Amino acid sequence: MLDLGCTTGRIAFQFHDAFARIVGYDISQHMQTHANGLAMKRNLDAKINFECVDLEDGIPMPDASTSFVVMNLGTAGDMRGIGKVIEETIRVLKSGGRFLFSFYNRDALAYRWEFLPWETGLAASINIHRDSLDVHSKGEDSKEEIIPVYARVYTRDEVTSLFTERGVEVSLVTYPTVSAILPHELFINQPNVQESVMAIDEALANTTMGAYIIAVGQKS
Repeated sequence: MLDLGCTTGRIAFQFHDAFARIVGYDISQHMQTHANGLAMKRNLDAKINFECVDLEDGIPMPDASTSFVVMNLGTAGDMRGIGKVIEETIRVLKSGGRFLFSFYNRDALAYRWEFLPWETGLAASINIHRDSLDVHSKGEDSKEEIIPVYARVYTRDEVTSLFTERGVEVSLVTYPTVSAILPHELFINQPNVQESVMAIDEALANTTMGAYIIAVGQKS
């Protein structure tokens, strides 16, 4: 399995029982060092390793060597050269291998209002007017600052075209829908509320309103 844009390896660790070997790639050396440290603490370093790689330069794996490729949490929208990453994914997948890519959704419910009268639980928010992910952080003086990082939102048709133009069919859902715009205080120590909202989001997965477009498919 390949975890593209793996940050500190959360997805890779969740799949550790399902694959003989897992490799995570991310452009942040700091995150890769931290992820490898976690793998050692969990005695998983023999089967999971993390490397610092700029994916827009290619995926450093042989042809037809991988069973599953995942790029989660909108990371596909963070890539200026996502077309090249998709081509590389198809190259490294075995016949019958599967992939999951996550894009920021242009039609998301979260972007239909310019202003929400409460703080959401999101640590970052998409600015659809300037193709950026605005990361909320605090400086040394504890004042909040916004750090813009490149990110592009996509429509469902645009995501479909990215794959079909490269000879691969995809299925799309969007997720989550409601939880992305609710005030974060609603979820604190409220497991029943969390479960209810998750059930609503699952029921709305086939609408166009989720924060992320999830594209899944298989190499023939």
